[in-house]
Amino acid sequence: MVQPEPIAQNLGELLERVPATGASVGIALDGDADRVGIIDETGRFVTTLDVFSLLALYLLETKGWRGSLIKGVTASQALNKMGSLYGVDVHEVRVGFKHMGPRMDELNALMAGEESGGFAFRGHVPERDGILSGLFVLEYMAKSGKTVSQLLANLFEKVGPHYYHRRDIEFASSERDRINQRVNDPGLDRLGHYSVTSSDSIDGRRLHFEDGWLAVRFSGTEPLLRIYAEASSPERVDGLLDAAAEYLGV
Repeated sequence: MVQPEPIAQNLGELLERVPATGASVGIALDGDADRVGIIDETGRFVTTLDVFSLLALYLLETKGWRGSLIKGVTASQALNKMGSLYGVDVHEVRVGFKHMGPRMDELNALMAGEESGGFAFRGHVPERDGILSGLFVLEYMAKSGKTVSQLLANLFEKVGPHYYHRRDIEFASSERDRINQRVNDPGLDRLGHYSVTSSDSIDGRRLHFEDGWLAVRFSGTEPLLRIYAEASSPERVDGLLDAAAEYLGV
C-alpha cells in the first residue's frame, strides 16, 4: 500500500530519481497537499525541521519580512536562535494546527509550522499548505542561485548544526499507563549518560540537555509512542533516542 506521508522511508523512488535525472530538487506532497517533503540535489532527504528553518530564514533574510514564528514543541531550536538573530519572537505551542492556527491569527504571525512538514504563512490561510511551501523553496533557490545543500550549509553557518530524528514505536494499550508514569516521573534528572538541565510538559514531556533536547508524546491519531531528539551531532541524537527507549522499556 502506498503511504501518503512525505517522509524519507516512503520516498525511495524519488530519492533515487532526483540524482539519477540530474534534477535540482525533489518535492513530495501528502494526499491532500498540506505537508511537504524536500529532497536535495544529491538525493538526500531534508528533515522537516530543516525545511522549517530554511523557510523561516528565507522569509526573514531574503524577503526581509518580519513577524513572530509559531512552532510546535517538537520543532527545531534553530528557530529560537534565528529569532534572536532577526529580532522576532518565537512562540511554542502544542503540536497540531488546531493550536497553531488560532495563535497565528492572534499574533498576526509570519509563519507557523510543525515537525510533520506542515507550514502556514501570513497573507495566506492560517493552515498548512504543502504546495506554497514547495514554491517558497523553489523561489529561495532561484533568488539565491544556490542548491538545497548549499542553502542548508548557509543555515548551519548562521545557527549552528542541528541534527534530528524521530522514532515511532507501537505499544500495547495495556502499557500506556506504565509508559506515562515513566515519562512523567518528576525525579527524572538523567537519561543514560545525559544530564537533564530542565523539562516542560507543553505537549507530552520534553527534556532539555546541555546540547539538545528529547521529547516523548503519544500520537493523537495512531497507537504510537513518538520519541523525538535534536542535538549537534547524529551520534548524540541516536544516543538520546537509545537512552529514552531503554528508560521507557519500549
